[in-house]
Amino acid sequence: MGGNAAESSERPSPDGGSTVLVFGQIRFPVDTSLLFAGGLGALLFLITLCWAVRRPRTKRGVVKAAVPEAQLPKPEPVTFVGRADAVGLPAHLRLGVALAGLQEQWQDVATEEASEEPVTRCGRLQQQESAHVGEPTLFVSRTPGQPSAVLVEALRSYVEQRAEASRPLFWVHEFCMRPAGEGPSDHAWLRATVGAIRHTLLVLDESPANGAIPTLDSVRCCYELYHTARSGGRLSLAMPPEQQAAFKAAVRDDFGGIQMALSRVDVGGPSPPSDDAERRLLTELRDEPGGLARVNRLVMGLLRSWLAAQGREALDSIPAEERGLSPLIVPLGRLLHNTGDAAAARALLEEAHVTRRKALGWRHADTRLAFDLLVGLLFEQGDLAASRQLQEEHLTACRELLGEKHPETLDAMCTLGTQLKELGNLNAALPLLEEALAGMRTTLGPKHVQTLDAVHRLGMLHFYARRLPRAKALLMEAIGGLGAARGPRHPDTLEAVANLGQLLFQEGHADGAFPLLKEALAGRRRALGDLHPETIDSIGQLAALHRITGELEDAVELLREGLERLKQIRAPRDQELRWAKDLVRVLESAGDATASAAIRDQYGMPPPPPPPCRPQCGCHNCVRKRAAKRGNTGVATWVRVANALVMLGGALMVLATPVVLPKAAASLGMW
Repeated sequence: MGGNAAESSERPSPDGGSTVLVFGQIRFPVDTSLLFAGGLGALLFLITLCWAVRRPRTKRGVVKAAVPEAQLPKPEPVTFVGRADAVGLPAHLRLGVALAGLQEQWQDVATEEASEEPVTRCGRLQQQESAHVGEPTLFVSRTPGQPSAVLVEALRSYVEQRAEASRPLFWVHEFCMRPAGEGPSDHAWLRATVGAIRHTLLVLDESPANGAIPTLDSVRCCYELYHTARSGGRLSLAMPPEQQAAFKAAVRDDFGGIQMALSRVDVGGPSPPSDDAERRLLTELRDEPGGLARVNRLVMGLLRSWLAAQGREALDSIPAEERGLSPLIVPLGRLLHNTGDAAAARALLEEAHVTRRKALGWRHADTRLAFDLLVGLLFEQGDLAASRQLQEEHLTACRELLGEKHPETLDAMCTLGTQLKELGNLNAALPLLEEALAGMRTTLGPKHVQTLDAVHRLGMLHFYARRLPRAKALLMEAIGGLGAARGPRHPDTLEAVANLGQLLFQEGHADGAFPLLKEALAGRRRALGDLHPETIDSIGQLAALHRITGELEDAVELLREGLERLKQIRAPRDQELRWAKDLVRVLESAGDATASAAIRDQYGMPPPPPPPCRPQCGCHNCVRKRAAKRGNTGVATWVRVANALVMLGGALMVLATPVVLPKAAASLGMW
């Protein structure tokens, strides 16, 4: 080869102790062992470096979804025109009529001559350039068969009472919708119209003081009230003058009766739809999220909010010295509590309690009613100190004025002890209930119903405190006494039987728990029915016992029944979802993946997580886990030792690299 050509070869060293690398005319004497060690060290160093900076591993088959950029929501229109434009509301549905226009031109639909063009009555007024037509401010909701005279009288009364500076313009079906057969149906735009106006005026035939409201049986009215609540609109009610006067008197004297009348909303109940239009509206309500149960809840909530506002107005008109004694203040406080205004409810109940305690005495029934509601409200608010203080003040007053052995004093002890148990203060609750029970045994006798109730309470308190022998004895005494006093099928007796079954289950005596839980379930079916909440609780308790003992088929059957009962009673969604999750777990334990997947799809549950590795994976981690699961501790220990040795060897190689690499470089003549 020519002198310019580069060539390399290995030649033995003259002394035979090393190898010479020849690159053309350049020779490098190299120690073979050092060369090998240096190469191995460099390779390990690179491997360690790559392991240290490796990218995080993701699960096989999992693709990270791109995170969409956050988009600001569009501002909601604040005017009727803006909301109507947003939903594309037709022009003829954007007109309302004043009261004067109703009074002048009202005529029954049956006697009105058919028009050649599909023009509404408000449209005709607009063509005539009438001053009684414009943008609607109130959506009038009424039953289809309500007489026109009742509507006019109710609207006149509403306008006179409000005395507003701007006149209201009413959206009335007969004036704003095209008659049937004249072009496309306008019923499809009812939802959009209600949402655009955002203020619904419900016209009642009769006052709620009469105990029945036929208007609430109308599917169309409930449909309009539902979409008023969904859109965040307001509600007002209008009645003829005579009915309005009766309503105002009833608000002050019988507020609870009016609340009960307004709560009788049952869309899709016994009252059938009156025509095809109402049938379509009912079908649409059934398809809403949450179904008819949510529709009824929203409609009743809207009516209760309006009634609470009316109650506040009536209470403000009462003189300050008479407010606390008024029959309105306590039911109004209860309603405010139910509608979520806990602060206002607490203020009213505290005012009623203080005033009635001074004027009527703390033993009066009206004072006790305000006291009980106030204690419950404070407990739900989490103000446990104030609730406990009221209970202790009541108990102190009973002891001072009635004595330690008076039945009312003993009952106050039981109530305070039960509340302390709910607070988790078992150490303070136990002696108080023990004292109350001892006093009841002496004063009322061991067979008295109040004494037996105290025995049941104390038994459950010992159960919560994990004092099972004492709890078992008390529960057995309660079952025997309540069975003799109230009968073996009484709900209180069955509750004690179910609690004893739970206690035996906690003790590990499944054979003794089964007959008790089955007896409680059978008794509740006969006494309370299949749809009672306590019956459903018994179904869940027995299903849990079947699941723990491995009888999965019986557990699945009971859980399916309980889930169906919850649907029938329209239970809260979270409660139904808990039962569905329990059913899914039992089905997966039984190996029924198809039924489990069906339940997951029905309730929108995520699929079960995939197993971390293949069943026969040979990686050292899975080998160790399988060995530990099978009880082969020797294999698991050796795998751990092998992992430790590999890690130690790698660390030693990395530490040796700085020593080996310079020697290899020196042998190459680089250093």
